[in-house]
Amino acid sequence: MFCFREKEQGASRMSGITEEWKCYSDDDSLNYNIRIFDFGQKMKTWCFGRPVHSLPFEILQSKFSIDIYPNGCSKEQIRNISVCLNNCNEWDVMVDISISIGTMSFDEVYQLRSESSGGWPCLSSHKDLWNLLDNGDLEISFDIKLVWEISPERKTAKAEVTDI
Repeated sequence: MFCFREKEQGASRMSGITEEWKCYSDDDSLNYNIRIFDFGQKMKTWCFGRPVHSLPFEILQSKFSIDIYPNGCSKEQIRNISVCLNNCNEWDVMVDISISIGTMSFDEVYQLRSESSGGWPCLSSHKDLWNLLDNGDLEISFDIKLVWEISPERKTAKAEVTDI
């Protein structure tokens, strides 16, 4: 197991908005943690559809990122937080993902087409989340297992299974 810890940086990002760290437990599994500073204030003031973007990360050959919407990803989700896992690849993937926020946890298996995303439009209401903030900050833990990927070097998942 090896871990990395980094603060968000980069020209297209809001400096200092998150602290992120990741631990690889296996080649195909990752624990990704995000602390979003002043999340309580973002829930109150950010309009719907405005995300906090994670840094990009990789599992095997596949690249991903996470978007967290403090006030929902659309008008219908206002006063809820939305979370999306983005498949940043030109190929399809299947992931088994678990999210933990304090005592709450959510699990799902997603098959994501190339350059698409999946997630929870209404992960939690602001009311339910408020008591889980740490001095206004939110810490979210993601356990992500890459079940399969169909990368350009691989013809199909079925062909690979047949070869075993």
